Amino acid sequence: MLFDFTDEQREFARSVDAWVAREFGADTLRQAWQDGQARSRSNWDKLAELGLTTILAPEELGGLGGRFSDLTLSLERVGAAALDEPVAATGAVVLPTLLRFGASELRETYAEQIAEGSLMCTIALGDSDLVADGGRADIVLYESEGALRLARSGEFAATPVDSQDPSRRLARCVFDDSRSEIVTDDATALRWVRAVSATVTATLLNGLSTTLLDMSTEYVKQRQQFGQAVGSFQAIKHKLADVMIALEAARSVGWFAMYELDSSSEGWAAASAMAKSMATRANLAAANAALQCHGGIGFTREHNLHLFLQRSMAWQAIDGSVAQHRRTTARGAIEELRRAAPVGVGA
Repeated sequence: MLFDFTDEQREFARSVDAWVAREFGADTLRQAWQDGQARSRSNWDKLAELGLTTILAPEELGGLGGRFSDLTLSLERVGAAALDEPVAATGAVVLPTLLRFGASELRETYAEQIAEGSLMCTIALGDSDLVADGGRADIVLYESEGALRLARSGEFAATPVDSQDPSRRLARCVFDDSRSEIVTDDATALRWVRAVSATVTATLLNGLSTTLLDMSTEYVKQRQQFGQAVGSFQAIKHKLADVMIALEAARSVGWFAMYELDSSSEGWAAASAMAKSMATRANLAAANAALQCHGGIGFTREHNLHLFLQRSMAWQAIDGSVAQHRRTTARGAIEELRRAAPVGVGA
């Protein structure tokens, strides 16, 4: 399959970079760590104005009527900056889930407000009761007894929890199904939402890995040892080259997974598993290399690398581990082989 991004997709990603350069640098991220749960919503409002939550919304709701592939490069740039607002959860998970599976009353009540950024959303999938931005989001899409439900702020208990990455603003949430609204109890819908969330997280991770690689490359160009830049040493070159190869492979699979979410086939299940697995491994390699290339300074809270490493650990841990996704991929491959094999083979 030949695949490339359009000029419009690339231009929107550049607009995200321009906003980050203007409004959100490492100093802003460090301030978010210090503010923790008390951080204001000013950046959320600015990002909503930028249009990150409207791409997948249909034109009748004021959106762009776009596809998941239209979001890919922009979400990578969101990840690269480690942006601390849930624009990905809002515009790339909650909104398309509501549009695809929600009843007409739910769509009429929430979809337009979500698309325009008036409602901040987050997600709670799986068994954990720890929810990023759970104490400040207007809506939480959560999983309960095989169903997807929407809970409004004030309709569930949210207790702030300290996190290794305070900019994620974790809260321990306790939901009451009797006070929430059901979106769907279709098993395929739940699998689809998990796949979307995993693919989105993989895309964010790939962007973050790009930042880690760039920071390492710039640092080894400047750091001197034995009268020359350590980046001139072959061992350092090989280490960073290995990271680049792993990252490029992960990005390619991530792009394909986004493409599969737009297709009519069910290839999204296997593609999302491969995307999250490879993005996690590439990010782990990028993080390890960054620590080794920066030396002792990389371990300190005073260096900005620390901010990105903590976000790496958080995103690696959510939406399934490498082992889980590899098992999913293997099971899918085995089932495909059995379907293709003559009757009786492999039984």
